[in-house]
Amino acid sequence: MNDPTPTNTRSAAPPSVEQWASLLASGCLKHGIQLPYALKWIDLESGGNPCAIGSPASRGPDGNPRELGIVQLYNPDDLRRFGVSGAQLRTYCVPGDDHAVTYKGRTVRGFSSALLRPLTRDEMQVQADAAVALIAHCMSTATRDLVAVHAGAAWSRSARAYWTLVKLQHGLPGLSRSGLPAVTRRLQRPPSSWLEFKTTLGQVQLDSGTMKYRDVFPAILHNAEACASVFSEAEFA
Repeated sequence: MNDPTPTNTRSAAPPSVEQWASLLASGCLKHGIQLPYALKWIDLESGGNPCAIGSPASRGPDGNPRELGIVQLYNPDDLRRFGVSGAQLRTYCVPGDDHAVTYKGRTVRGFSSALLRPLTRDEMQVQADAAVALIAHCMSTATRDLVAVHAGAAWSRSARAYWTLVKLQHGLPGLSRSGLPAVTRRLQRPPSSWLEFKTTLGQVQLDSGTMKYRDVFPAILHNAEACASVFSEAEFA
């Protein structure tokens, strides 16, 4: 989780992660997402702060942050996909893009992650609905990637491995889209577990667009594992 914080800026306190639970519950039930999993996703990406951003200096084509919101939607792709706007998700945030903020231990200039005011219930619901929509979309792409390599029951929706791959779609989708076929070719069969997939991933060449992020592969894989760690396989036993 990135936490760019402004210096010398008064702001409202963001909601806690737990405060998002009631707003997520209906959507999670509809899509078969365990609520603790959705809350862990939010905790990892924003700590529950709806004004959380990625790199403070990174801008989308609309002039708003490149990554924003409680699940760090990508601007513009996710905003278009889920029918929300950057301006809509920043209306309650400290305005401007030239704040002195702390980012990865350094002071840089860019967007603030501070709240200008508390959110209304409706504004919180927009964030929550977009969060569920993002997870559901990642479920769809994870399922597509698994079907393409004829993955077995170890990757069913009742298994933690599946939900780890779902979060990987958000962190770096190429690790799944390019990685699963490459690992399958290497093993001459689909990987039988998340561990086998992750271990073999380090032995294969992926597409160039994915490989340029190789230095952060360990952090992205760890993030996916941390999110899925709260998934309860016992519910399907």
